Amino acid sequence: MEVVLICGRDAAEEDRFSAAFQSEMTRLLSKHDPFKKFGGLCVITSRQCISPGNPIIIFCGRPQSKPAGGKIAILEEDNLEAAALLSEMGIESIPCGMSDKNTLTISSSDLDQIQVCLQRSVTSLDGQSIDLAEYPFEAGEESGFPFLAAAATYILALGPNWFK
Repeated sequence: MEVVLICGRDAAEEDRFSAAFQSEMTRLLSKHDPFKKFGGLCVITSRQCISPGNPIIIFCGRPQSKPAGGKIAILEEDNLEAAALLSEMGIESIPCGMSDKNTLTISSSDLDQIQVCLQRSVTSLDGQSIDLAEYPFEAGEESGFPFLAAAATYILALGPNWFK
């Protein structure tokens, strides 16, 4: 099972982000669930008393503590504290936002579809290289970082076989 660990500045921030993220993931997974090959997906917050193993970490705000570990992290473009922490820990990060300096950004959108652009290669959850590409997503209710974090998680699970 793949675990997503939500880390924020406090419980309220984590809970708000977790609800928005899970709403987007549910919508995306209703079409195709790439997490089946991993045994499912579990979303937890940093204050839950379980050991997540080697999770996907999503920083929805400034880190309140250092995670025990992780395989890859997703963060907002302006979260410099989390970026420094991840660099120190040696964990690959995927900055998300609306500028060309981000690894994942929205390149275009309309009422029905959002084009998400992967601007740098990343490693999928099963160890394959995912090259630069644009990915079409059906537009939903969420936008901004909750949507981009869900899109990044989905792309990491699906890997380079998006169109196959």
